[in-house]
Amino acid sequence: MRTSQASGALEEAFAREWIRAFTEAWNEHDADAIASMCTEDVLHKDPALRAPEYGRDGFRDFAADLLRAFPDLRVDIQEEPGFVLSEPRIFVAYRLSGTMLGPFDHMGLAATGRAISVDAVDDYSFRGELACAIHTHIDLFEMGRQLGSLPAQDSRTERLMLPIQRLQAVYLRRRSAS
Repeated sequence: MRTSQASGALEEAFAREWIRAFTEAWNEHDADAIASMCTEDVLHKDPALRAPEYGRDGFRDFAADLLRAFPDLRVDIQEEPGFVLSEPRIFVAYRLSGTMLGPFDHMGLAATGRAISVDAVDDYSFRGELACAIHTHIDLFEMGRQLGSLPAQDSRTERLMLPIQRLQAVYLRRRSAS
């Protein structure tokens, strides 16, 4: 384990190398290499998932599904990683880009043929030299707009949907009050 004895935090050199290798695995579209950098019982939380996933095989399946949906997927680190001084934990800001040419089964989405470029942050926790938890923070609303599965901001479609949402809110409030 490459942690500081005093704090339990990751050594900076190890953390930077792990991030470089993990990003490279994504950019080489190697789902096996991506998964190999995680523990067998890795916890994966991502807003693209209906529920958190547990296990290396589930994470490998997620990565493979995302790479099939976006065959030109690219991960570009945006800022220096953030380190938690008291824990083996890293925060990494990156831009995810690609063109959706295949279905993304984890979200139930059909291919749109449209490109995305969205910012995200991953929170990695480690056990030894492997990630044991990955929590992705990404704006799925913006991603949906770029993919065309949600209406563009200030569009006619968005303006037409707002009264429907308001009616639904009234219905839900009345239903919960009874």
